[in-house]
Amino acid sequence: MKTEILIGNIIQMFFMGLVLSASISAIFSITAVKEINRKRAVDTTRDVFTFLGAFFLCYFLPKIRIFTGTGVKLSPVYDLIITSLVLAKFADFITDLFDRVKRGD
Repeated sequence: MKTEILIGNIIQMFFMGLVLSASISAIFSITAVKEINRKRAVDTTRDVFTFLGAFFLCYFLPKIRIFTGTGVKLSPVYDLIITSLVLAKFADFITDLFDRVKRGD
């Protein structure tokens, strides 16, 4: 396994998560959506949009998958699912980080 390629792919996923987080935050910063109180339904909807955005981004851009070029023999479907989940988790992490900075924690 080529570890340096895997680490490079993970760093690339982090930056893609930043872009995805900013995109989803832009959707939820629309004035009509801001009027809705932050409840579990809104958070769940945000998580679903984040995962779907990550999935379709990874589906249409196969070069940004985690195990591409590492030598790990993995089914393309599993690679797509794992990459989508990691990208969605990075986006959630970045969103939580931005929320904490806003609150001043």
